Amino acid sequence: LLNGKIDFGFVDSGTYLKALPELQTRPFMTEDLVLCCSKEFQRKYLQGGQSLKILKSLPHIPYNREKEGLYKWYLHHFGKVPDFPLAITIDHPQGVLSAVMKGWGLGVVPRILIGSEIENKIFIVNGPRATLKSEILLAQNKSRVPTRFEKIVISLLLQK
Repeated sequence: LLNGKIDFGFVDSGTYLKALPELQTRPFMTEDLVLCCSKEFQRKYLQGGQSLKILKSLPHIPYNREKEGLYKWYLHHFGKVPDFPLAITIDHPQGVLSAVMKGWGLGVVPRILIGSEIENKIFIVNGPRATLKSEILLAQNKSRVPTRFEKIVISLLLQK
C-alpha cells in the first residue's frame, strides 16, 4: 500500500498506525476478538475455572512479537496484563488458530476465523466483560490520487 503496489487495503486499528502518518484510514467494520484454546487444552488446564490466576500460568500464542491482541484482551477483561509464558510467536492470525488447535496454548483470534467446521474443537474463554471488539479500517496512501474506478469501488464498500 505504501509503495503503490495496491490501491487500498484493510487494516486493524493497532497501535502501529501511529507510525504510519502517510496512511488515510476510514472505519469499515468491527470484529470480535476472542481468547481461545483447543477443547483438549481446556479439559487439561481450565477445569479449575478461567480466573486471571489460572490463565496467566498457561502458555500463550501471540499474533506478533508485540503481543498486542493478548494485551488488548487482558486489559479489556481484567484491567491489567499479566506476565504469561509464551509457547510460540506466529505472525498471522490463521497460524495462531492452527497452533491453538494443536493444543499449544491460548491465543487471541478474530471470531470469524472459527468456522463451523472447527468450532466444536475450539473453546472460547469468556472474560468478565463483553467480547472485545477490534475495528477494521479501509486504508489508502494519502499521497496517491485515487482513480475514478477506485473511488466507485470504495464508495460501494463503505455503503452501510
